[in-house]
Amino acid sequence: MNVIAAEIVVNGLLKGAFDVFDAMLSCTFQYELDEPDVFSEDSLRAQLEKYPVALQCKIRGDLGAVALLFSVNDAARFSALIQEQEYAETEALGDGDRAMLKEIADPALGGGVTNLMERFGHDVEQLEEVQVLDTGAGHSAALVTLIGADGGLATFTFTNNADISGSGVALFSHSLEAWLVFDLLQTS
Repeated sequence: MNVIAAEIVVNGLLKGAFDVFDAMLSCTFQYELDEPDVFSEDSLRAQLEKYPVALQCKIRGDLGAVALLFSVNDAARFSALIQEQEYAETEALGDGDRAMLKEIADPALGGGVTNLMERFGHDVEQLEEVQVLDTGAGHSAALVTLIGADGGLATFTFTNNADISGSGVALFSHSLEAWLVFDLLQTS
């Protein structure tokens, strides 16, 4: 893994996704990224214990896949915000939360992928198989298959100007690093 390239990929993904969160949730988020690393199914399983809610998709044209992992409480908070409801801590997502997260996942992941493609000078590709899963470690093997065994993982924290703070994990296919233009790596 090229750490510089991986950081550019994750920053691009998170910037686009949080720009959409900002617009949909009427608040401004900031995020900080830890250094990306290659994941194994075991390390992914451990992350899914802490962040069991996955917003995930494939990028059309076999360009790769991405996923954002969140805790149940952070995912429920996003759902409450989009519905303009009061947030209450929870241990499991309800059907309404899942439906709202699906509404968030498509544009947020799309915004992240669009940001990457535009930054890399590629035509924007559509997303396929956008899903919201909240089965935790139970879908680690499926995520490894989606992302690829040599995929990258980066933890991040996020805050907004109000009272929201949390953390999550960004997953991405190694193939996304290949999109980078040499100039982009040199300017980072």
